[in-house]
Amino acid sequence: RDRMLFQKEVWERLGVPPEELAERDVEVVSAGVFAGDGGRATPEAVLAARQRGADISRHRTRKLSAELIRAADVILCMADMHVDEVRRLVPSVGPKVRRLDPAGDVADPIGGGTDVYVRAAARIEAAFRAVLREEPA
Repeated sequence: RDRMLFQKEVWERLGVPPEELAERDVEVVSAGVFAGDGGRATPEAVLAARQRGADISRHRTRKLSAELIRAADVILCMADMHVDEVRRLVPSVGPKVRRLDPAGDVADPIGGGTDVYVRAAARIEAAFRAVLREEPA
């Protein structure tokens, strides 16, 4: 089963397996501002996620839509340009959209080697953990 990094962090925080998150009214969705639908994760991304305990081997990309934005309680973006695009799609989105890492944009590792993906995954995981410390369980 596909297990994204943030889903893994939520699962660990709540102490329930991913398939039981829905029972807690928690759904973790990944969507790309500039992604198409149905693309696979790169082998480097799969390896970097696996090293962090997540399995994204069956992950497929999904394009972000206004419907997903409206349905979300929290929207975490990798970069300011993604935040801007979310606000362009749904101007009333308000404070539920923000950059994942307040320290700065997380660069897209696409086209980089495995080491670039591993560094990006570590930064993303650390940022997810910080977000979960802010949110009530």
